[in-house]
Amino acid sequence: MNLEDVLDPEYGLKEDTWSLKRESFGVDGQLQVVGWSGYQGKKKLYILKCSKCAEDEELFGQGFFKSKRSNLQSLNQIPCGCSSRVAWSSHQYEVLCRRKACELEYTFLGFQEWKGAFTKIEMSCDEHGIWVTGTISSLLHRRSGCPTCKEDKFKLTRGVNRPLKSDKVMIESFTRTGAYDEGTVFWRSDRVASNGVKAYWYVSCPICSQIGEARSGHLQLGAVVCGCSVSAQKQAYINLLILDGTPFAIKFGIAKDAKRRLKAQNEKSIYDIVNNSIYIFPSVKQCKRAERECKEEFECGVVLKRDMGDGYTETTWLYNLEKIKEIYEKNGGVPIE
Repeated sequence: MNLEDVLDPEYGLKEDTWSLKRESFGVDGQLQVVGWSGYQGKKKLYILKCSKCAEDEELFGQGFFKSKRSNLQSLNQIPCGCSSRVAWSSHQYEVLCRRKACELEYTFLGFQEWKGAFTKIEMSCDEHGIWVTGTISSLLHRRSGCPTCKEDKFKLTRGVNRPLKSDKVMIESFTRTGAYDEGTVFWRSDRVASNGVKAYWYVSCPICSQIGEARSGHLQLGAVVCGCSVSAQKQAYINLLILDGTPFAIKFGIAKDAKRRLKAQNEKSIYDIVNNSIYIFPSVKQCKRAERECKEEFECGVVLKRDMGDGYTETTWLYNLEKIKEIYEKNGGVPIE
Protein backbone atom coordinates (compact mmCIF):
# COMPACT_ATOMS: atom_id res chain seq x y z
CA MET A 1 0.00 0.00 0.00
CA ASN A 2 0.99 3.64 -0.30
CA LEU A 3 2.02 5.52 2.82
CA GLU A 4 -1.19 7.56 3.04
CA ASP A 5 -3.23 4.33 2.97
CA VAL A 6 -1.69 2.97 6.20
CA LEU A 7 -1.49 6.19 8.21
CA ASP A 8 -4.10 7.02 10.83
CA PRO A 9 -5.27 10.55 9.84
CA GLU A 10 -5.48 11.52 13.52
CA TYR A 11 -1.83 10.70 14.23
CA GLY A 12 0.04 10.96 10.95
CA LEU A 13 3.52 9.39 11.03
CA LYS A 14 5.13 9.56 14.48
CA GLU A 15 8.33 8.28 16.07
CA ASP A 16 9.12 6.71 19.43
CA THR A 17 12.22 5.16 20.98
CA TRP A 18 11.66 1.77 19.37
CA SER A 19 10.80 3.02 15.88
CA LEU A 20 13.92 5.22 15.84
CA LYS A 21 16.04 2.05 16.10
CA ARG A 22 14.89 1.24 12.55
CA GLU A 23 14.78 -2.49 13.24
CA SER A 24 14.45 -4.83 10.27
CA PHE A 25 12.43 -8.04 9.87
CA GLY A 26 12.00 -10.78 7.29
CA VAL A 27 14.46 -13.40 6.05
CA ASP A 28 16.57 -10.80 4.25
CA GLY A 29 15.83 -7.89 6.57
CA GLN A 30 13.74 -6.35 3.80
CA LEU A 31 11.02 -5.04 6.14
CA GLN A 32 12.06 -1.93 8.10
CA VAL A 33 10.21 0.08 10.74
CA VAL A 34 9.71 3.72 9.69
CA GLY A 35 7.47 5.01 12.50
CA TRP A 36 4.09 4.44 14.11
CA SER A 37 0.54 5.67 13.51
CA GLY A 38 -2.59 4.95 15.56
CA TYR A 39 -3.58 2.10 17.83
CA GLN A 40 -5.25 -1.29 17.77
CA GLY A 41 -6.85 -1.42 21.16
CA LYS A 42 -4.10 -0.12 23.44
CA LYS A 43 -1.25 -1.30 21.23
CA LYS A 44 0.56 1.00 18.82
CA LEU A 45 0.51 0.13 15.14
CA TYR A 46 3.94 0.46 13.59
CA ILE A 47 4.49 1.42 9.96
CA LEU A 48 6.97 -0.67 7.98
CA LYS A 49 8.30 -0.59 4.43
CA CYS A 50 9.25 -3.72 2.52
CA SER A 51 11.95 -3.16 -0.10
CA LYS A 52 10.98 -6.34 -1.97
CA CYS A 53 7.25 -5.60 -2.13
CA ALA A 54 7.98 -2.02 -3.23
CA GLU A 55 9.48 -3.44 -6.43
CA ASP A 56 5.99 -4.62 -7.47
CA GLU A 57 4.12 -1.31 -7.46
CA GLU A 58 1.02 -2.69 -9.18
CA LEU A 59 0.51 -5.28 -6.45
CA PHE A 60 1.84 -3.52 -3.34
CA GLY A 61 1.99 0.21 -4.15
CA GLN A 62 4.91 1.83 -2.36
CA GLY A 63 5.33 -1.23 -0.11
CA PHE A 64 4.09 0.18 3.23
CA PHE A 65 2.40 -2.05 5.83
CA LYS A 66 1.39 -1.83 9.49
CA SER A 67 1.68 -4.24 12.39
CA LYS A 68 1.77 -4.48 16.16
CA ARG A 69 5.22 -4.74 17.70
CA SER A 70 4.35 -8.04 19.43
CA ASN A 71 3.45 -9.67 16.11
CA LEU A 72 6.85 -8.76 14.74
CA GLN A 73 9.00 -9.62 17.75
CA SER A 74 7.20 -12.38 19.67
CA LEU A 75 5.18 -14.13 16.97
CA ASN A 76 7.62 -13.48 14.10
CA GLN A 77 4.69 -12.56 11.84
CA ILE A 78 5.44 -10.17 8.99
CA PRO A 79 2.53 -8.24 7.39
CA CYS A 80 3.86 -7.87 3.83
CA GLY A 81 3.69 -9.92 0.66
CA CYS A 82 6.79 -11.90 1.70
CA SER A 83 4.72 -13.71 4.34
CA SER A 84 3.65 -17.30 3.75
CA ARG A 85 0.10 -16.27 4.68
CA VAL A 86 -0.91 -13.05 2.91
CA ALA A 87 -4.35 -11.51 3.39
CA TRP A 88 -4.87 -10.39 -0.20
CA SER A 89 -7.32 -7.58 -0.94
CA SER A 90 -9.81 -7.79 -3.81
CA HIS A 91 -7.61 -5.42 -5.85
CA GLN A 92 -4.55 -7.61 -5.29
CA TYR A 93 -6.51 -10.74 -6.22
CA GLU A 94 -7.54 -8.98 -9.43
CA VAL A 95 -3.89 -8.28 -10.30
CA LEU A 96 -2.88 -11.88 -9.52
CA CYS A 97 -5.75 -13.33 -11.56
CA ARG A 98 -5.02 -11.10 -14.54
CA ARG A 99 -1.36 -12.15 -14.51
CA LYS A 100 -2.14 -15.85 -14.15
CA ALA A 101 -4.75 -15.70 -16.93
CA CYS A 102 -2.21 -14.05 -19.23
CA GLU A 103 0.33 -16.75 -18.37
CA LEU A 104 -2.25 -19.42 -19.30
CA GLU A 105 -3.08 -17.48 -22.50
CA TYR A 106 -6.62 -16.54 -21.44
CA THR A 107 -8.21 -13.18 -20.63
CA PHE A 108 -9.41 -12.37 -17.11
CA LEU A 109 -12.74 -10.49 -17.25
CA GLY A 110 -13.75 -10.05 -13.60
CA PHE A 111 -15.26 -11.47 -10.43
CA GLN A 112 -18.77 -12.68 -9.65
CA GLU A 113 -20.25 -12.39 -6.13
CA TRP A 114 -17.31 -11.68 -3.83
CA LYS A 115 -16.37 -14.56 -1.49
CA GLY A 116 -12.66 -13.97 -1.01
CA ALA A 117 -10.41 -16.69 -2.40
CA PHE A 118 -13.51 -18.76 -3.21
CA THR A 119 -14.99 -16.13 -5.54
CA LYS A 120 -15.91 -17.42 -9.00
CA ILE A 121 -14.38 -15.59 -11.94
CA GLU A 122 -15.21 -14.91 -15.58
CA MET A 123 -12.59 -15.77 -18.19
CA SER A 124 -12.36 -15.57 -21.95
CA CYS A 125 -10.73 -17.90 -24.45
CA ASP A 126 -9.86 -16.48 -27.88
CA GLU A 127 -11.30 -19.57 -29.55
CA HIS A 128 -14.29 -20.49 -27.39
CA GLY A 129 -15.41 -17.22 -25.79
CA ILE A 130 -16.42 -16.48 -22.18
CA TRP A 131 -16.98 -18.99 -19.39
CA VAL A 132 -17.33 -18.92 -15.61
CA THR A 133 -14.49 -20.90 -14.13
CA GLY A 134 -13.86 -22.26 -10.65
CA THR A 135 -12.54 -19.99 -7.91
CA ILE A 136 -9.68 -17.54 -7.52
CA SER A 137 -7.80 -20.22 -5.62
CA SER A 138 -8.25 -22.82 -8.38
CA LEU A 139 -7.03 -20.39 -11.04
CA LEU A 140 -3.93 -19.34 -9.12
CA HIS A 141 -3.06 -23.01 -8.55
CA ARG A 142 -3.57 -23.81 -12.27
CA ARG A 143 -6.61 -26.02 -11.71
CA SER A 144 -8.86 -23.96 -14.02
CA GLY A 145 -8.95 -23.64 -17.77
CA CYS A 146 -11.23 -23.33 -20.76
CA PRO A 147 -13.54 -26.39 -20.57
CA THR A 148 -13.92 -26.60 -24.36
CA CYS A 149 -10.14 -26.48 -24.88
CA LYS A 150 -9.90 -29.33 -22.39
CA GLU A 151 -12.45 -31.39 -24.29
CA ASP A 152 -10.72 -30.70 -27.60
CA LYS A 153 -7.51 -32.26 -26.35
CA PHE A 154 -9.26 -35.62 -26.40
CA LYS A 155 -10.73 -35.26 -29.88
CA LEU A 156 -9.10 -36.74 -32.94
CA THR A 157 -9.89 -33.54 -34.84
CA ARG A 158 -7.84 -31.52 -32.37
CA GLY A 159 -5.21 -30.60 -34.94
CA VAL A 160 -7.68 -29.23 -37.50
CA ASN A 161 -7.58 -25.43 -37.68
CA ARG A 162 -10.94 -23.78 -37.23
CA PRO A 163 -11.91 -20.85 -39.49
CA LEU A 164 -10.58 -17.51 -38.24
CA LYS A 165 -12.57 -14.29 -38.28
CA SER A 166 -11.35 -11.96 -41.02
CA ASP A 167 -8.64 -9.43 -40.21
CA LYS A 168 -11.09 -6.61 -41.00
CA VAL A 169 -13.63 -7.87 -38.45
CA MET A 170 -10.97 -8.32 -35.78
CA ILE A 171 -9.41 -4.87 -36.33
CA GLU A 172 -12.85 -3.26 -36.09
CA SER A 173 -13.34 -4.97 -32.73
CA PHE A 174 -10.04 -3.48 -31.50
CA THR A 175 -10.76 0.08 -32.65
CA ARG A 176 -14.27 0.04 -31.16
CA THR A 177 -12.71 0.07 -27.70
CA GLY A 178 -11.57 3.67 -28.23
CA ALA A 179 -8.24 2.83 -26.57
CA TYR A 180 -6.11 3.28 -29.69
CA ASP A 181 -5.07 6.55 -31.32
CA GLU A 182 -5.91 7.31 -34.94
CA GLY A 183 -3.20 5.89 -37.15
CA THR A 184 -2.62 2.76 -35.04
CA VAL A 185 -1.86 -0.20 -37.32
CA PHE A 186 -2.81 -3.82 -36.51
CA TRP A 187 -1.68 -6.98 -38.31
CA ARG A 188 -1.95 -10.64 -37.39
CA SER A 189 1.12 -12.42 -36.04
CA ASP A 190 2.15 -15.91 -37.17
CA ARG A 191 2.53 -16.87 -33.51
CA VAL A 192 0.26 -19.80 -32.57
CA ALA A 193 -1.37 -20.16 -29.15
CA SER A 194 -1.43 -23.46 -27.24
CA ASN A 195 -4.86 -24.24 -28.69
CA GLY A 196 -3.53 -24.05 -32.27
CA VAL A 197 -5.10 -20.68 -33.13
CA LYS A 198 -3.28 -17.63 -34.52
CA ALA A 199 -4.59 -15.43 -31.73
CA TYR A 200 -1.76 -12.87 -31.54
CA TRP A 201 -1.59 -9.45 -33.21
CA TYR A 202 1.09 -6.81 -33.71
CA VAL A 203 0.23 -3.21 -32.84
CA SER A 204 2.18 -0.23 -34.25
CA CYS A 205 1.61 2.94 -32.23
CA PRO A 206 1.74 6.35 -33.99
CA ILE A 207 2.47 8.14 -30.71
CA CYS A 208 5.56 6.33 -29.38
CA SER A 209 6.50 4.60 -32.69
CA GLN A 210 6.86 1.26 -30.90
CA ILE A 211 5.43 -2.12 -31.95
CA GLY A 212 3.85 -4.42 -29.37
CA GLU A 213 2.29 -7.88 -29.53
CA ALA A 214 -0.80 -9.13 -27.70
CA ARG A 215 -3.61 -11.67 -27.86
CA SER A 216 -6.76 -10.55 -29.65
CA GLY A 217 -8.82 -10.91 -26.47
CA HIS A 218 -6.58 -8.40 -24.68
CA LEU A 219 -6.84 -5.90 -27.56
CA GLN A 220 -10.62 -6.25 -27.55
CA LEU A 221 -10.47 -5.05 -23.93
CA GLY A 222 -8.32 -2.03 -24.88
CA ALA A 223 -4.93 -3.28 -23.67
CA VAL A 224 -2.04 -0.90 -24.45
CA VAL A 225 1.05 -2.91 -25.39
CA CYS A 226 3.42 -0.25 -26.75
CA GLY A 227 5.64 2.28 -24.99
CA CYS A 228 2.52 4.20 -23.92
CA SER A 229 1.71 1.40 -21.46
CA VAL A 230 1.26 2.31 -17.78
CA SER A 231 4.18 0.03 -16.96
CA ALA A 232 6.46 2.14 -19.20
CA GLN A 233 6.93 5.00 -16.75
CA LYS A 234 10.19 6.47 -18.02
CA GLN A 235 9.42 10.15 -17.43
CA ALA A 236 10.15 11.94 -14.17
CA TYR A 237 8.77 15.43 -13.74
CA ILE A 238 9.21 18.44 -11.48
CA ASN A 239 6.09 20.59 -11.10
CA LEU A 240 5.81 23.81 -9.11
CA LEU A 241 2.93 24.53 -6.73
CA ILE A 242 1.90 28.18 -6.91
CA LEU A 243 -0.14 30.16 -4.38
CA ASP A 244 -1.08 33.79 -5.04
CA GLY A 245 1.31 33.86 -8.01
CA THR A 246 4.33 32.64 -6.02
CA PRO A 247 5.91 29.13 -6.19
CA PHE A 248 6.27 27.67 -2.69
CA ALA A 249 6.55 23.88 -3.10
CA ILE A 250 7.42 21.10 -5.57
CA LYS A 251 5.44 18.11 -6.80
CA PHE A 252 7.84 15.48 -8.15
CA GLY A 253 7.05 12.03 -9.50
CA ILE A 254 7.07 9.66 -12.46
CA ALA A 255 4.61 9.08 -15.28
CA LYS A 256 4.24 7.60 -18.73
CA ASP A 257 3.03 11.03 -19.92
CA ALA A 258 4.06 13.89 -17.63
CA LYS A 259 1.88 16.45 -19.44
CA ARG A 260 -1.29 14.42 -18.96
CA ARG A 261 -0.30 13.82 -15.34
CA LEU A 262 0.00 17.58 -14.82
CA LYS A 263 -3.52 18.14 -16.14
CA ALA A 264 -4.92 15.52 -13.75
CA GLN A 265 -3.11 17.10 -10.79
CA ASN A 266 -4.50 20.56 -11.54
CA GLU A 267 -8.04 19.21 -11.58
CA LYS A 268 -7.72 18.05 -7.95
CA SER A 269 -5.71 20.90 -6.43
CA ILE A 270 -6.50 24.31 -4.94
CA TYR A 271 -3.03 25.42 -6.09
CA ASP A 272 -1.94 26.30 -9.60
CA ILE A 273 0.52 23.63 -10.75
CA VAL A 274 2.96 24.33 -13.59
CA ASN A 275 5.72 22.21 -15.05
CA ASN A 276 9.34 23.12 -14.35
CA SER A 277 11.08 20.25 -16.13
CA ILE A 278 10.65 16.71 -17.48
CA TYR A 279 13.40 14.05 -17.55
CA ILE A 280 13.47 10.88 -19.65
CA PHE A 281 15.20 7.72 -18.34
CA PRO A 282 16.73 4.73 -20.19
CA SER A 283 14.61 2.28 -18.17
CA VAL A 284 11.59 2.12 -15.87
CA LYS A 285 13.82 0.74 -13.10
CA GLN A 286 16.10 3.80 -13.15
CA CYS A 287 13.11 6.14 -13.24
CA LYS A 288 11.49 4.51 -10.19
CA ARG A 289 14.81 4.44 -8.36
CA ALA A 290 15.18 8.19 -8.81
CA GLU A 291 11.69 8.81 -7.43
CA ARG A 292 12.33 6.51 -4.47
CA GLU A 293 15.59 8.29 -3.64
CA CYS A 294 13.80 11.66 -3.62
CA LYS A 295 11.18 10.30 -1.21
CA GLU A 296 13.88 9.03 1.12
CA GLU A 297 16.05 12.16 0.88
CA PHE A 298 13.52 14.98 1.38
CA GLU A 299 10.74 15.96 3.75
CA CYS A 300 7.61 15.01 1.81
CA GLY A 301 3.87 15.50 2.10
CA VAL A 302 4.30 19.23 2.83
CA VAL A 303 0.75 20.06 1.66
CA LEU A 304 -2.54 18.57 2.84
CA LYS A 305 -4.44 15.86 0.99
CA ARG A 306 -7.61 17.98 1.11
CA ASP A 307 -5.77 20.74 -0.81
CA MET A 308 -4.12 18.45 -3.36
CA GLY A 309 -6.03 15.25 -3.92
CA ASP A 310 -3.65 13.76 -6.47
CA GLY A 311 -0.07 13.05 -5.37
CA TYR A 312 0.30 15.19 -2.24
CA THR A 313 2.67 12.62 -0.70
CA GLU A 314 5.33 13.48 -3.32
CA THR A 315 5.44 17.17 -2.47
CA THR A 316 8.44 18.90 -0.89
CA TRP A 317 9.75 22.42 -0.32
CA LEU A 318 10.91 24.65 -3.17
CA TYR A 319 14.51 24.82 -1.92
CA ASN A 320 14.98 21.14 -2.89
CA LEU A 321 14.58 21.92 -6.61
CA GLU A 322 18.23 21.63 -7.66
CA LYS A 323 18.81 18.58 -5.45
CA ILE A 324 15.93 16.75 -7.18
CA LYS A 325 17.48 17.51 -10.56
CA GLU A 326 20.81 16.15 -9.33
CA ILE A 327 19.14 12.88 -8.24
CA TYR A 328 17.34 12.54 -11.58
CA GLU A 329 20.57 13.07 -13.54
CA LYS A 330 22.56 10.76 -11.25
CA ASN A 331 20.13 7.96 -12.06
CA GLY A 332 20.39 8.49 -15.82
CA GLY A 333 17.67 11.06 -16.40
CA VAL A 334 18.08 13.50 -19.29
CA PRO A 335 16.03 16.74 -19.35
CA ILE A 336 13.73 16.97 -22.38
CA GLU A 337 11.90 20.18 -21.40
